[in-house]
Amino acid sequence: MGAIRGITEVVISRETGAHEGELELVDETTSELMARITAMPPHLGFGMVALVRLFETSAVPSGAVASNLTLVNRAILLDRWRRAPLGPARDFVTFFDKMGAFVYYSECEARDV
Repeated sequence: MGAIRGITEVVISRETGAHEGELELVDETTSELMARITAMPPHLGFGMVALVRLFETSAVPSGAVASNLTLVNRAILLDRWRRAPLGPARDFVTFFDKMGAFVYYSECEARDV
């Protein structure tokens, strides 16, 4: 799912300070995050997938889906969601911030990066 990859890139960039094109372990981290969402109980997994799709389309007024935005613009969009008045939107970002960082560093440790 391109939206999850786009979010993963933002999380890794924030954690490492790397810029677009310099990010490592994006595919591995994205795959693991997708596996964890798929393994959620149906009522949680469905909600997470729905929020991912909503996030992806929330950028359409700017002319593109979120995964087609630059890394900087995706980070700005995630920050907007982080401050949203709707609790599930904030929780969505918190999940990816925390779980994305955890999975990324686990991948780093497994590969001695």
